Amino acid sequence: MSARHDILIRGGLLFDGTGAAGKPGDIAIRDGRIAAVGARIDDTTAKVIDANGLTVAPGFIDIKTHSDFTLPINPRAESKVRQGVTTEIVGHCGFSVAPALPGKVELLRGYLSASAPWLPFKATTFSDYLASFPATAVNAGMLVGHNTLRLMVMGMESRAPTSAELKAMIALLEEALDAGALGLSSGLFTAPGSYAQADEMIALCRVVKRYNAGYFTHIRDESNKVLEAVDEAIAIASACDVHVEIVHLKCSGLDNWGKAARVLDMIAAAKRRGLDVDCDAYPYAAGRSVSRIRIRAHAFARTSPAMGSIIGAAFHRGIACGFRSRPTCRSMPGARSARSRPSALRTRSTPSPTISLRTKARRGCSSPRSPKTISAISYARRLRSWVQTAIALRPTAP
Repeated sequence: MSARHDILIRGGLLFDGTGAAGKPGDIAIRDGRIAAVGARIDDTTAKVIDANGLTVAPGFIDIKTHSDFTLPINPRAESKVRQGVTTEIVGHCGFSVAPALPGKVELLRGYLSASAPWLPFKATTFSDYLASFPATAVNAGMLVGHNTLRLMVMGMESRAPTSAELKAMIALLEEALDAGALGLSSGLFTAPGSYAQADEMIALCRVVKRYNAGYFTHIRDESNKVLEAVDEAIAIASACDVHVEIVHLKCSGLDNWGKAARVLDMIAAAKRRGLDVDCDAYPYAAGRSVSRIRIRAHAFARTSPAMGSIIGAAFHRGIACGFRSRPTCRSMPGARSARSRPSALRTRSTPSPTISLRTKARRGCSSPRSPKTISAISYARRLRSWVQTAIALRPTAP
């Protein structure tokens, strides 16, 4: 084979993405596209990249990200591209930037302020949102978020939707799927998604099935009730005959180390019954989340404006109000490293929802629980204290 190509990748171990074993060979690129693949491509005029001893593979798909919050301001996505990621699936955990109904834009802006305070929210349909999304270095597959749909129709109401409200959510979902959304995401661990019961999710997932789309769920509980939460996801797959992806599957907390095998057995059993259920997990032993999931649902519902202002102010000051694993935790008596944990998914323990960051910093990994009964205002005051401490303790960049 002899031809004029722009780039020649020579001598790598080639994997074609089909699952077949890798084999040595060359790849020729012309005008930004693969022009030839062969055991030996002769082209002395091309720029040659020596791949001997290296693997050459198609771009990786990052199946679960929130890069819809960052791609508009960082379209080059170098942190992904430099790791070989060429496609991202975004809009997960019930959070999507669209649709945003007239009169509800500030509600959505406040709700997502902890994650994306820099985005210029405006009233938009999902179709218009996709059309206005900038060109980026990675392919972006979009999901529409259940939390966003519920927020647009019901706000933060902690109740089941009326028939009219459910129809309104279905109409917004249909518009998004018509526009090209790959499916529906849910965050049943976070208000207002946590207020939804099974019948609401089944009604929406039946719409997803009509469009041959997928349901991607951050399940209702990833700690003490993780088995029940996985069973709920499997039940939706059974009721709607829809593909269910359980995202960032984990078994958080000391009490739940070792449950991963049972969870995976549940998913395997569902697949043997013919259900289309899958899961994914992130490949590192750490985690974080926004503060709202650490606050009891009734407290957040009653004080969302005040709570939102406190959380939003903290994030504008540059802190993600989450819990990170720290080296000091592993030095505490009785602490175990990630390698010694019995969980097959190698997930870290998630602190109690009522553990103070200040106490955690002072005592390492253990701290007393707060009183079980606490007012919403007390939660807001305590959160402010947590945030101030977290800002003071946040690590500086190396």
